[in-house]
Amino acid sequence: MKYTVEYLPLAKIKAAQPPAMTERLRTLRRLIWDSVHLLAVRKNKKDGSYTVVGGLERYEHLRNHTSKKKVPCLIEQSKSSMEAKVWFHRLLERYPVIADLPRAEPAGWFIIRKFLKREPRFVRLSRMQQLRVLLIGIRYKKTVTAAMKAKLEELLPKS
Repeated sequence: MKYTVEYLPLAKIKAAQPPAMTERLRTLRRLIWDSVHLLAVRKNKKDGSYTVVGGLERYEHLRNHTSKKKVPCLIEQSKSSMEAKVWFHRLLERYPVIADLPRAEPAGWFIIRKFLKREPRFVRLSRMQQLRVLLIGIRYKKTVTAAMKAKLEELLPKS
């Protein structure tokens, strides 16, 4: 799991009933025990607000006894990469032929995650069309080298 520390507006943070204790939450709470000033929060996807997961006493103190507008918070990074991996593994189960495809390099996964975030039209494609689009990111190295060779051919005078 990866975490980021960000200053968040206190107005966007909500206190709620403590969520069910999971291993992920235990890890998050252990991380904030070392810091007196951090709040552990989870982002709500629906409204963009944050819910306090650890450090509720600190949150109450900041709300009631200080005039701070922003507070440092420990946020678990988004799960978009995990969602892409889960989707890909489901695709592998459904189409066993796909298991022979090359594995994506880290740069390829980065490209795929960015693409999925920026392109909402992707979900309208059929599964095979989605696979064809994603193969470009998976074959990242070959795609880039082919594009570089094509540019080289274009720029060099024909002999």
